[in-house]
Amino acid sequence: MYKILFLTFDWNYNIANEYNSGIQKFVQDHTDTNVYVFNGMGKYNKVEAEIRNFEIFNVPALEQYDGVALQGNVSWPIEKRQMIANQCHERGIPCVSINYPLQNCTYIGTDNYEAMAKMVTHLILIHGSRRPYFITGLAKSQEAIDRRRAFTDVCARYGIHKYRIFEGDWNVQSGASAAESILQEDHLPDALVCSNDDEAIGAMDVLKKHGIQIPQDILVTGFDNRDIGIAYVPRLTTVSRDYATILYTGMDALYRMFHGEKMNESIYSPAEMKYEGTCGCCREKNDDRQFKQMYYDMDNSFKKYFMLQNYLHEDMAKSASIEDLMSAFEKHLDAMQLNTAYLMIDKQYLFRYDSEDDNYHYSHSAVMMASNHPDRGEPEKRNHFYDSISTSEVIPARFEKQGGMLYLIYPVKSTESCIGWLVSEGICTADQYNTIQMILLLLATDIEIVRKSAILKHMNMQLGNLYLTDQLTGLYNRFGMEHYGKSFFEQCMSAHQHSWICFIDIDDMKAINDRFGHELGDTALKDAAGIIKEAVKEIKAFAMRYGGDEFLIISEESVKDRIRSALIRYHENEKRMYYLGLSVGEYKVHHDFESLNACIERADENMYEMKKKKKEAASRKHL
Repeated sequence: MYKILFLTFDWNYNIANEYNSGIQKFVQDHTDTNVYVFNGMGKYNKVEAEIRNFEIFNVPALEQYDGVALQGNVSWPIEKRQMIANQCHERGIPCVSINYPLQNCTYIGTDNYEAMAKMVTHLILIHGSRRPYFITGLAKSQEAIDRRRAFTDVCARYGIHKYRIFEGDWNVQSGASAAESILQEDHLPDALVCSNDDEAIGAMDVLKKHGIQIPQDILVTGFDNRDIGIAYVPRLTTVSRDYATILYTGMDALYRMFHGEKMNESIYSPAEMKYEGTCGCCREKNDDRQFKQMYYDMDNSFKKYFMLQNYLHEDMAKSASIEDLMSAFEKHLDAMQLNTAYLMIDKQYLFRYDSEDDNYHYSHSAVMMASNHPDRGEPEKRNHFYDSISTSEVIPARFEKQGGMLYLIYPVKSTESCIGWLVSEGICTADQYNTIQMILLLLATDIEIVRKSAILKHMNMQLGNLYLTDQLTGLYNRFGMEHYGKSFFEQCMSAHQHSWICFIDIDDMKAINDRFGHELGDTALKDAAGIIKEAVKEIKAFAMRYGGDEFLIISEESVKDRIRSALIRYHENEKRMYYLGLSVGEYKVHHDFESLNACIERADENMYEMKKKKKEAASRKHL
């Protein structure tokens, strides 16, 4: 089986869908090949805001693929695409670049210069244009550069010097802005050549608003043959690029390279000139049957999506944990207009789930937490895990088809964290109308809401611990006694009809402070607390710093001997400048009518009896 990796970062989901349809046809024709499409789902000219989207391209390992295809706009910096192309070249992996020339790989796409030159030539020779204006694409785009150069070269070839160029950036707004500027001039141009269809639509809307007739007063052309231009009245003259054929050609070029064929540096997919109403070539009324069907399909899809969104959000909003949320998401997977799908969550993200640390990068492993595959089995109840995988595997090996499959991989991410990715088998309705992006946005938002709730809960717990525990020793303080100690005492009396109160005091604490200083005095307090923790670690007990150098334990059984043993081990392992001695008084509570305070006083009295005996023994020793 051959594996092809396609990394794409495009702002236009319609174009992305055409790419996918070309790949779908390719895998149907080549049943020994799988294609894995990692879609960064970017926005044009938005780099910083989309930085987390690029991380999805670090999930696949290049060496696991037989060929690589790259496609992106300026939002995916050329240097990063070139770096991947270079890595493929160093590893001997065939690589093609779609619609953008890169070194060390074959260019597959439109000859932008030739197509734009044909369009401008048509306006000059067929329609007699002598004063054309031009709206550029984004300045740093190679496609925009080639189209602009074609315009100026053709004008020079035919001796046209009265032209103007307006800066654009591919969107409707830049076309509208250029048209507003044109209307400020004394004379209109006879033609307006736009670098893409969106700019043309923006310009025509403004011109028509001011009573300018198209094509009677001015000819307008676009580029790309998008739906927006086909539906416009009059229909937009443009260039059809056939993105599906471009991608099929790219996949086929890689496949032939697998079999030893040498490729040219560039393989051009023929562009078709669509001379329509806005240049005056076609005066026929638009056939709207195609768009009526498209509108019906889209309306039906969106109705299903909005119904799903309500149910999905309602169920996920009830989730108290990511496990609950994954269960809710999985419940609605079949209704999402997806095909068979797999939701992978990054393990490092899960590890940091209740931490304030964001997961800026994907780690080396992930876990499948939701799927609608009929053979997925049952998840682990405690965490909703199915399969754990190495990140580069993308999906669990048991589900991976051995050829003839298109896998679409989408990032699940927040602004700051890489959460995981969703894998879909083949083209689906959710992809066709881009509801997939809205579903993933809703999922990521709800995951982060639950995460922030977990973080807040963890922080409250930490604050509670700060409030309830002694900061020096880590034992409970008097607030801890009120919150936990008293209820533990009552539980012991209720369950066993007895409990033990143990009072501990450090011997000669004042002498340790006076002779060695308060810093070592604090060390002595922490050592004493450590001995107490060691003594009660295997039994049910409540331990606290009662105040100063005094400690208190409430337990179900006697701890006096446990403390003595822990103290002996301490002296065997720790060598201090001071000698740490502990006086222990213990009292067994037999009657539930005795108050806790009275029991503590009894234990305290017993402790002082022990301390008194130790002092008397020390005095006799010195006699």
